[in-house]
Amino acid sequence: MARLKNIELIKNIAILFVVLNHCMNPYTGLWVYTSTQNSTVFDFIARYIGSFHMALFVFCSGYIYFYKKDYKMNIIELIKKKYYRLIIPFIFVTFFWIIPVRKAIGFYNHDLIYLYLKNVVLGVDPGPTWFLLMLFNIFIIVHIFYKLVKRFNYKIKIIGLIVLFFISESISEIKYSIIMLYQFKATIVYLPFFLMGGGV
Repeated sequence: MARLKNIELIKNIAILFVVLNHCMNPYTGLWVYTSTQNSTVFDFIARYIGSFHMALFVFCSGYIYFYKKDYKMNIIELIKKKYYRLIIPFIFVTFFWIIPVRKAIGFYNHDLIYLYLKNVVLGVDPGPTWFLLMLFNIFIIVHIFYKLVKRFNYKIKIIGLIVLFFISESISEIKYSIIMLYQFKATIVYLPFFLMGGGV
């Protein structure tokens, strides 16, 4: 139980890093919004935190998933559980907050029907809620393939994880394609960190 509390603490710290990174990202010149003021300190902090904060968060999620042995759950039960915890918040926040606000401030040029179809139904660019779709996908993928993977010895798992890292790095360089649907690209990129969290 102490180990779980420690990993929960690290996960909460990772969440704070995410917030801090988003606050300072405008100073990097690489984000959707750019600050009118320059700050090399904020730029450095944002880039540094951005290099690991989501990977750390997903790593902790993987640890908790395997620690609680959620992989023993029935697949339907898991989908229902994660749907209520991840997909419903994704739909609600994206539909009623992110898209309307971004549309109001002129961030989007398309009409609302197009935006809802692209970003809520297809999950291409939902904004800050992208990680909810990504986590949902990872939970389902890991749950389906866990029983197959656990039969392999440790060396094969390590080799498989390395290969998965190379694939995720290659995919991370792809800017626009069909793999953006439902945050599949982000799913592949962060899947290795989830598996590392579980010691797979």
